[in-house]
Amino acid sequence: MKKPVIAAVVLVAIVPLYCGTTWLFANAAQQKETQLLAKMEEQSKGVLRVVARESETRFFSSSEDITFEISHPLLTAILRKAGDKAVNQFVVHNDIAYGPLPGFRSIGAARIETSLVLTEEQRKLLINAVGTDKPLRFFTTLGYFGGTHFDVQSPKLEFHRRDSIGDAIWKGGNVRFNFSSDLDGVKFKGNAPGLVFNGKDESEWQINDITLNGALHRKFDLLFTGEEMFGIGSFAYTNPKSPNTNGSAKNIVYGFKSTADKQFMNINVIAESGAVAGQGINLNATHFNFGFSHLDMKSLSSLYSSYQQIQMQTWKGFNNPSPADSSSTDESKTEMTKPDQSNADGMDAEKIKQQIGKDVVALLQHSPVFTLDNVGFATSDGVLKINGIATLDRVVEEDILPELQYQTLMGKVYATADISIDQSLIDHWPMPNSVEQMKQQLAALESQGFIVRKGKKLESHLEFKEGKFTANGKPLS
Repeated sequence: MKKPVIAAVVLVAIVPLYCGTTWLFANAAQQKETQLLAKMEEQSKGVLRVVARESETRFFSSSEDITFEISHPLLTAILRKAGDKAVNQFVVHNDIAYGPLPGFRSIGAARIETSLVLTEEQRKLLINAVGTDKPLRFFTTLGYFGGTHFDVQSPKLEFHRRDSIGDAIWKGGNVRFNFSSDLDGVKFKGNAPGLVFNGKDESEWQINDITLNGALHRKFDLLFTGEEMFGIGSFAYTNPKSPNTNGSAKNIVYGFKSTADKQFMNINVIAESGAVAGQGINLNATHFNFGFSHLDMKSLSSLYSSYQQIQMQTWKGFNNPSPADSSSTDESKTEMTKPDQSNADGMDAEKIKQQIGKDVVALLQHSPVFTLDNVGFATSDGVLKINGIATLDRVVEEDILPELQYQTLMGKVYATADISIDQSLIDHWPMPNSVEQMKQQLAALESQGFIVRKGKKLESHLEFKEGKFTANGKPLS
């Protein structure tokens, strides 16, 4: 058989196979998208819900408009329209290409490009502000086996207001979220070259090499285990009119790591940097790392839920001003401030307060532990380091409710801390303005035995037990 004939036969076989596969993926993708929207509504705890979906389906692709409704005072305020009329809905447009090679631009069951539906006025405002009506682009890829990739991309953006504020340049960036099939797990990784801001006063702020990395998995209700790390490669501030305020920092890291052991959660917070310079200070590294462990997950989750409710209550007043705050006598505004509504809000606030009290008691009854893992800094001359641990024991409900018994609780606190500082760091203290005062204080503490010298270090062991505070075994008043 000649090659052209073979090619034609293969093509005739492949085309219907591909079309059939696409039809199967289209149905699977539509079901998966519906599941994702339902899961999103569930996890938003009533803040976001779908109120309308309009779609136009083709064989290899489709498009749809989804109307979302927001039930959150702060978010509603952000969407407030002119004339002080609050809106609580927005529309997104999806262009969907179906697999197995959606749009021949990716691999998966479907690829969805999402954009926010804007009015012409809103488009013009964005273009005038940052040069584009699409400062963010969103792409979702539905995987063959249930996983979902969500990509957020941003182009380079420029903001020019030199006459009033200054000029800013965002150098672009992207982040990818990889969700598990049940949406209870996510891995994410993103980066951005940086941001530059030139102020009206000729000052300049530079932030370079921004990164975001992490992996989280839902462990209990609102609580996740895993880690999330945010990084900045370098930061610098310069002002030619005030050079003594110049400063810089490198390798800034902020994030947390959380684990779970049976019913308890452990959370460690990491906040540290590399070199820091400014106003006479020159450090090689800084550390402020601390943690909480043995946290009862049920109580912690309930406390977080109460915190969310408090936020909602706080922002209600933002959208529902009292008559005294407005000259309007509009019936709808009067309706918002009915006495029975105020009473209901008061009852809700009282219930939240009572629940917080119960959760705090339950949390403390499990003897949570607070740790200072590494607090301090280093220079080329030496290191200052503090670590410690504190816990509460034998807490009963009467210690907290109906009123906090401060003296009783203090008697149930047990805490220790160890401080270590190199003598070479003391001799070359990195903050010149406080050198003499610091040396005098250390000398006085050493003479009283609160600090002891061990080799080339000064050390102190602090302890708080049964309401008494000691340093190296000597009582502190």
